[in-house]
Amino acid sequence: MRTIWLLAALLTLPAMASDFSARYPVGSIQDRVRAQAALKDADTELGAIARNARSRDAECLRGFLVNSCRDDVRREKELAEREVRRVRVEARDLQRQMDAQQSAGRRAAQAAERELKDAQRPKPPGVTSTPGDRARVEMRDASAAAKANAVPASERVSPGVLTEPARAAQPRLTAAQRADNARKFEQKQLHAQERVRQQELECAERETRRLDKRKQVERREAEREVLRKKAAESTR
Repeated sequence: MRTIWLLAALLTLPAMASDFSARYPVGSIQDRVRAQAALKDADTELGAIARNARSRDAECLRGFLVNSCRDDVRREKELAEREVRRVRVEARDLQRQMDAQQSAGRRAAQAAERELKDAQRPKPPGVTSTPGDRARVEMRDASAAAKANAVPASERVSPGVLTEPARAAQPRLTAAQRADNARKFEQKQLHAQERVRQQELECAERETRRLDKRKQVERREAEREVLRKKAAESTR
């Protein structure tokens, strides 16, 4: 009778992560608003999972087959937490991708605006630009850049800091080149984000394997405990 009452009590408790994975299935997080909502709900869900697990574990202590009951509760808790971690990884990955895209878009827009201003800047009277003039300017810029690269290392300034002659010697990038550089930078950021996401998934998998191994050890220990009790009872 006590066992029946215990089973009925357990069935009345809410299942851990009962609808969280249904609310956020794989691939459902597609915008920043939903990503922020998913991260907030994930924090709330973890608290609910912990409270539910404690309540169900306390119920297990009141009935028979305590170890088996507690193993089931622990297993359900780990599965629920794993699903929450999956949603968190997806939400954070989307946020990083959107941040990188926005940064690349701003850089491309700024480059295009600078190029437009340069094109609209008035030239001295009587000066026209011909293909030959542009070719000579490009050759001059390339020669100046080569000379700048030939400066001994001891005379060079720190990386990222250019002197006025070196800055003047650098060839001016076109809007297309700046946009291409922005795309390449964005691609590098996306690759880095993918590596971070992969590392998070691998970490979650290692944690799952560790928990599975621990459960196996606990299960074997519980089986040995049952055998010891049976052996002790048989010697009475």
